[in-house]
Amino acid sequence: MEGEKAPRLVRVSDDDGKPLCSATADATVDKAIPPEEK
Repeated sequence: MEGEKAPRLVRVSDDDGKPLCSATADATVDKAIPPEEK
């Protein structure tokens, strides 16, 4: 399972050009969930 998750995470960071961090998660969460739900 880890082998399948590892490449996925790396791909996401490469696509954004930035490592997976709170900034990337915040952007996704902001669009998916309104600030009030946060």
